[in-house]
Amino acid sequence: MFKNHQQTLQDKRLSNLLFKDRYDQPFLSSLVLVKCREHISIYTVHGEPIFFQHFDGPIYPTLRLLHKYPYILPMVRVDRGAIRFLLAGAHMMCPGFTSKGGYLPPAEEGLAAGVPVAIHAEGKEHAVGVLKEDSKLVRLFN
Repeated sequence: MFKNHQQTLQDKRLSNLLFKDRYDQPFLSSLVLVKCREHISIYTVHGEPIFFQHFDGPIYPTLRLLHKYPYILPMVRVDRGAIRFLLAGAHMMCPGFTSKGGYLPPAEEGLAAGVPVAIHAEGKEHAVGVLKEDSKLVRLFN
């Protein structure tokens, strides 16, 4: 991968994700960029996909990386009834986070809109998502 791609990835990764010290410069030297259809870029290390990106948007960790390091993204949890719809690819709605079994961070640790999150259900990371609303607003809707 070109040096400028590595620097761009490092800048975006450090601004988006919470694990600034997990991967350093030697890690980036073995990074390979795989370009796919529909303008999707996948960043791999030793053949293992670790990040993905759509167009020039934010860079997100893959689910595989999220399973290895479960606390690299802020965590939200959905209730038991939402799991089936989440796995089918549905957008999560406010009641799934605020009902019994759901979890949003406390108000003092509120998450802003546009923040990537790890969506947990039944104690396991099932999806990487992006909050469309501030977590305080999500609480107010219900």
